Amino acid sequence: MHVLSYFNKIKILLLLIIIFIISVVIRLPYINNEVKCEEYCYTEKLTIFENMYSYGLGESHFSPIQTYKNKGDKFAAYYKRVEDKNGNNYYVSFPPLSFLFPTIIFKIFHVSPSKFILQVFNLIIHFISAVLVFLIIININDKRKNDSNKISNELFLGAIIAYVFYLFSPVMLFFHTEIFSCETFSRPLWLAGILVAFKIFGQDSRIKKTDLFLISLIIFLLTYSEWLGIFFGATVLIIAFVKRKTNSDYLKLIKYILCSVLLSLTLIVVQYSSISGFHNYIHSLSIRFVERSGYFGEKLSGMNISIFNSHSYRHLFENYNSALFGFGYLTIALVLFLVIIKKIKIKFTLSPINVLLILSVLPTLIHSIIFFNANIIHLECFSRISVPFSILLGVLAYKLFDNYKRSYIKYLMIFLMLLSVCFSKFRFDKYYDEKFNDEFINKTADFIKNNSRSEDVIILNIEAACPAPYLYLIYKTKRNMVSAESCKRANEKFSAILQNNAKYFEIKENPESFYIKNFGK
Repeated sequence: MHVLSYFNKIKILLLLIIIFIISVVIRLPYINNEVKCEEYCYTEKLTIFENMYSYGLGESHFSPIQTYKNKGDKFAAYYKRVEDKNGNNYYVSFPPLSFLFPTIIFKIFHVSPSKFILQVFNLIIHFISAVLVFLIIININDKRKNDSNKISNELFLGAIIAYVFYLFSPVMLFFHTEIFSCETFSRPLWLAGILVAFKIFGQDSRIKKTDLFLISLIIFLLTYSEWLGIFFGATVLIIAFVKRKTNSDYLKLIKYILCSVLLSLTLIVVQYSSISGFHNYIHSLSIRFVERSGYFGEKLSGMNISIFNSHSYRHLFENYNSALFGFGYLTIALVLFLVIIKKIKIKFTLSPINVLLILSVLPTLIHSIIFFNANIIHLECFSRISVPFSILLGVLAYKLFDNYKRSYIKYLMIFLMLLSVCFSKFRFDKYYDEKFNDEFINKTADFIKNNSRSEDVIILNIEAACPAPYLYLIYKTKRNMVSAESCKRANEKFSAILQNNAKYFEIKENPESFYIKNFGK
């Protein structure tokens, strides 16, 4: 890493830590161990972590298992994905590393999975990711520097601005506080991949073996964590293929990347196929793709979000408006300003800056096209737009400072950044404005626990304002559940399950009512 003339490495790190602490202070009111009914991301992931921790990695096929150990929970999945011969359901929509790594940490330190632990882990990931954004900007070539061990103050300020964007963008504050997902875990891997790939493509000399190994390892782990790894690997391949005539080592890079992606995908397929066979895994994955792509009509798409209806695009605009609020729109304004005054020109060449932007933009774009439905429904998907935008803002800020040496430009930019932080705080708090009836949903959880046995299959029909009430109740009761819209339908579902006993719960919030019917013995 370069060293600035006025700062040594320790001082830079302290500055980054201080800024990060400010972002933590903003989030302190929302960092706790209490899981609420609207926090469906934590309820779903904690259910998986608790079961992986309880079963052990070997017994769970080193895969995210969702089924508790009670007899009545077997073959009783709320959303069946891949089920083994014992009736255990597995969450195979994503590669397994983002579940394996935290579980290993829990095991090593003998710590039970909890919301607070995941939030702390999430904050650490946020800090590492933001530092990587800072390093990406710092490593932009500055041809005018006189000392190879020093770098301009303009570039340093650009890197700080990019760092602040990634830390304080409202969607990132929420993403790294209230959501723990495969996208969360894989974010530092993607940014590390951008940093290493940018370094490789920025040199005309032979590629070092350490860099080849590092980028291959990163892409292997990224693909083993999240499907974005395939798209990032494809992006690196495309750039290497286009630039192959300038450096023969790029052909070697292409081979390494292909091997990394294929090896990771092979491991995923073999691992998940060991649960219930290759056919069942591919069938489950196909169903999820149909649901999350949005290319197969409203009826087959999650929440009816499809490329064929107009309200989907309205939601898409609202999501990106939320993600771009403050810092994002500042970036767009800065682009327009620098283009209008002709300080930057848009060129379709593989210049170092363009390569950097392609590495962050193209994987994001491919993911948003292939998984159109998921990118509208899930905040963790469209939040990744903060990566290319934070990098872009850092580059633009550097260009602005480099072209205008006057102090008031820097002061104006700093003022706008502080103003954006204030807006971010306001917008971040707005995410928590909607309140739900936790008292009722907790009362429901107690009612189910008090009126069911471990050997009973629990079939539930609930009307409640809480988003994803089934996920919350599964986590809260430590029981898996089958959903049914009527007593007749509950009986039909019970008949298809290899169990002897079931209890059907029909629960309504308004007006409050609780009904139970027994099936079986």
